[in-house]
Amino acid sequence: MSKPPYTIKLSDTDREYLQKISRSRTSQARTVDRSRILLQKEKGRTDKDISEGLGVSINTVRLCISKYFEGGVKEALSDAPRSGHPVEITDAAKTWILNIACQRPADLGCAQELWTLKSLHQYIQGHATQAGFQRLETITKARVGQILKASEIKPFKVKYYCENSIQGYSAFSMNGSTAITSIHAKPINQMRNCFLKAFINGQAEVPWV
Repeated sequence: MSKPPYTIKLSDTDREYLQKISRSRTSQARTVDRSRILLQKEKGRTDKDISEGLGVSINTVRLCISKYFEGGVKEALSDAPRSGHPVEITDAAKTWILNIACQRPADLGCAQELWTLKSLHQYIQGHATQAGFQRLETITKARVGQILKASEIKPFKVKYYCENSIQGYSAFSMNGSTAITSIHAKPINQMRNCFLKAFINGQAEVPWV
């Protein structure tokens, strides 16, 4: 069964404002299109359906939704380029991405044994809302790569994973070393230390204890 398309939640004020613009004969056509994109996305329509229904490119739809997540309705309707300070991807969301990256795709229901950046990006987008990170529905493939690079995580080069259980944490063998991949609300810098520096060598302890 395919996953339902992601939606947005508009306030009553924003919805009324968008409905007014969508019926306007004086607003610019692209502004009217953007208002309709947001209204249809709230109804749960797919990006493809919105694109075909309004006669705009699917990239236009995705850019509008992405700008909405970054700055709300005004940002989505604006012709200005994306602001230099988009909504931050939280430490918890980054941790979730790293956790997924260090698991075998096959264990998560995927066909392949190793991730590619494309398949990892698609998995993250497809499961973000279910995991509680709706912001990641619109994360770009490049941004996923940046998060992995910043933590020096290279799931595309991992030769094998060997799952173990250490005090309730999930550990996977990466090129001969066992790295913790699941933490409980720990700051991202501790997560990095766990991945990169604190490898378990037969010891039942975790690095921040």
